[in-house]
Amino acid sequence: MAAAASLESCPPVGPNDLAVVFDVLRMSSSMAAAAAAGVEAIRPMAEVEAARALAVAQPGLWLAGERGNQRLPGFTQGNSPREWDRPVPPGTRVVWTTTNGTRALAQVAGASAVLVGALVNRRWVAAAVERWGDTHPLGRVVLVAAGREGEPSPPDWWGVGAVMAALPPAWADPSALSAAEDFAAVQGHLSEALASSAEGQHLAAMGYEADVLWAAGLDRVPVVLERGSGGWLYPMRA
Repeated sequence: MAAAASLESCPPVGPNDLAVVFDVLRMSSSMAAAAAAGVEAIRPMAEVEAARALAVAQPGLWLAGERGNQRLPGFTQGNSPREWDRPVPPGTRVVWTTTNGTRALAQVAGASAVLVGALVNRRWVAAAVERWGDTHPLGRVVLVAAGREGEPSPPDWWGVGAVMAALPPAWADPSALSAAEDFAAVQGHLSEALASSAEGQHLAAMGYEADVLWAAGLDRVPVVLERGSGGWLYPMRA
């Protein structure tokens, strides 16, 4: 059974659960772009100083992320998917910290398995969820909308609904069915819906309108990030 929740209402997750975190604008979309560019692994960190400390301890790591939607001083990358428009050197590993998404990942750290979901890789996230469910018949799937600074985020909720819409209806509890219905209402005009959201308008005002349009590209990136050893996220490619 799959449940949908905002980060604030997310039930505690444990060793029988799969958690899928959605931060559509922009962490989840940008991580998918990085994986498609050839990044070997990503280590999400909730706090900036922890990210910097890990990069100091392991020379050669890239730093990516933002605060207030702006790239952090000294970081290799910001949080834009368009920064990953060309292949990276083999073996590239990235430490990533953001205002909302990496903190959401930290909150679901107790789950047995963790995926990062977005609109851009919806089909492959749904397939990974279904595979996990087939091998964990007693397990629970929790689809988590990260939100924006403690408030609900429609783009994240639409990401949840997009994945739910690609899963068998029998998987869904009422919350997940509601998310799927909300996604269906905007599916035909995703770019406009994301652009008109509060997050989309804020990003456009800061010069990131192209990021919003990129994140609306349903099923454009055939890759899923899955948590592995040490809290690192590793790409699973189609």
